[in-house]
Amino acid sequence: MTDSTFDDWEDDDDDPEDLPPGRRAWRLSRALALAFLGTDGSRRAMIDAALAALRVPHEARARAWLGGLVALVRRTFDPLPRASLDELTTTIAHSRALARYDRDAEIVRWVVTPGAPLETRWDVPRIDTVGDLARWLEVEIGELDWLADRRAMLVRAPLGPLHHYLRTWVPKPSGGARLIEAPKSRLASIQRRVLREIVERIPMHDVAHGFRRGRSVATFVAPHVGRAVVVRVDLEDFFASVTRGRVIGIFRSAGYPEEVARTLAASCTTRTPSREMRGIEHAVRARLRVPHLPQGAPTSPALASLAAFRLDARVEGLARAIDARCTRYADDIALSFERPQSHVAIDRVIARIAEIAREEGFRVAPHKTRVMRHGARQSLAGVVVNEKPAVPREEYERLRAILHRAAIEGPRAEDLAAHRDLRAHLEGRIAWIGQWSEHRRAKLAAMLARIEWTP
Repeated sequence: MTDSTFDDWEDDDDDPEDLPPGRRAWRLSRALALAFLGTDGSRRAMIDAALAALRVPHEARARAWLGGLVALVRRTFDPLPRASLDELTTTIAHSRALARYDRDAEIVRWVVTPGAPLETRWDVPRIDTVGDLARWLEVEIGELDWLADRRAMLVRAPLGPLHHYLRTWVPKPSGGARLIEAPKSRLASIQRRVLREIVERIPMHDVAHGFRRGRSVATFVAPHVGRAVVVRVDLEDFFASVTRGRVIGIFRSAGYPEEVARTLAASCTTRTPSREMRGIEHAVRARLRVPHLPQGAPTSPALASLAAFRLDARVEGLARAIDARCTRYADDIALSFERPQSHVAIDRVIARIAEIAREEGFRVAPHKTRVMRHGARQSLAGVVVNEKPAVPREEYERLRAILHRAAIEGPRAEDLAAHRDLRAHLEGRIAWIGQWSEHRRAKLAAMLARIEWTP
């Protein structure tokens, strides 16, 4: 890494003081991006590097707005040293923190970072160019460019067969609607390969239990069984909160060159066309308008969990400090305490988790937060954890009633119409209930065996 003056790096004769505000802000963003990329990514190093690149009239004021900017950059790009220079510059230029910078700040040094090749980490295939990526995926490079749609051409195209996603709004039980964006078969097959051979080989934080080998709902709830207090915090719009920039950072962290990482990330993210969001509230539209992880893509759950690595680390640190246990399954964060806690103390813990989530680019859904004490039902991911893990009795009884009626009358037409394969659906529900109780599994399986399935 070397230093150079402003004129050495910029090939024009404009006096920075004569530039319009927008262009001055953009140059400042570029200088800050280069300064940040020359650090180890720690908060102090980034602020010190920025102050070394600038001459500011009031250092205390500069540290204040730089602190907010550094917080934004660190939660958007993780790890920072592998971020794209262009992506980082754009993020800085459009941040609210930059709007508070000292207008008298002057760039005195540009840090030039050479583009050294990266070595792949973990057990992922080495892919050095976009051409190599196309060959690895067994597609023509033109088709890969079309499927990745890095230039967002399709978001402006009329809805039709050219689009790579089928989009459906599904009502939420709690109100509102959830957008399912399911990739069509060609893109889905590429995403499944990326998931198997790249994404699943990148380690998640130990707190994460969803969408990883050897972990399940059972391992998620196990630490919280028989505890005095169980707290559940739900993350809102978990997938849509993860932007393409963060996904690029994940692939860069695996060691992939910038263009390869950007193409991989574009293949796993999408922008929702405005015409698909008519009548949707503004906040949801704003999240879906930018490139994000689509709910419905095979890669999205694991990538979202990888993007939450810093969130997991910070919440686990909080849990250790207050002698609590902590796990996360997708958008559900669970904490539990061995002894009863005061109402005020738990409120403070929940508020701190919400603050951490916000700092890491996620949002907590307050109306879904639950504090469950031992005298009442304690439930996580649909499993009761008061004494031992078990599915609620009413769910078991409901399935028994369905199987009993089907054994006497045969499967109902509406049930057959509601499920592509009703028998497989019932077998899945029996397996879900049966993993917590062998007695219940055997009884339900015997009832299923008595049903006569007409050809």
